[in-house]
Amino acid sequence: GGGPSGSEREAHIFDYYVPASVFPVAANYVALGHFHGCQRVPGPGLLWYSGSPLQLDFGEAGQEKQVLLVDAHPGLPATVEPVPLAAGRRLRTIEGAEDEVLVQGLAAGDDYLRATIAGPRRAGMADELRGQLPNLVEIRLAGTDPGLKHATEARADRPYTELFGEYLEERNASDKRVEALFGELLEELDAPETA
Repeated sequence: GGGPSGSEREAHIFDYYVPASVFPVAANYVALGHFHGCQRVPGPGLLWYSGSPLQLDFGEAGQEKQVLLVDAHPGLPATVEPVPLAAGRRLRTIEGAEDEVLVQGLAAGDDYLRATIAGPRRAGMADELRGQLPNLVEIRLAGTDPGLKHATEARADRPYTELFGEYLEERNASDKRVEALFGELLEELDAPETA
């Protein structure tokens, strides 16, 4: 039903979701979680992702935030009214040469900024920009991150058991028993169904 806003991290191994059809039609209102963008899910009844009230990541830059005002009473259909939010600081990405980024940043008001700088680099440039743009929270240099796509592609070819073991290790939670159970679960999922 729902779709990501662009800021959620992709941290799943299977394409697992619950279809809207499993929710009872008799439910006056169903609140769903995790997508950052507010949206109604097509299906029986009122199914909504409320979204986050603030922009949480630069993937949400430009996204209008809102809250849902739900009026629910026993035995009656609920009403849902999205209420736009005007408070909170926005996230904005600015791009260009150093001088262009400075002009855009000064015009951005109180927005938190992520800047992608194109063109020549020089010592002290980042510190100077931060001094002139106090809301600058991230600086990227254009064309300097070629390894990200390669890292994602490299993970795609590895076995799920290896990825899961690495995940546990990165969180100081390595446990061979858990890894073995995970492997058994995968085998069960891959096994052909018998009648």
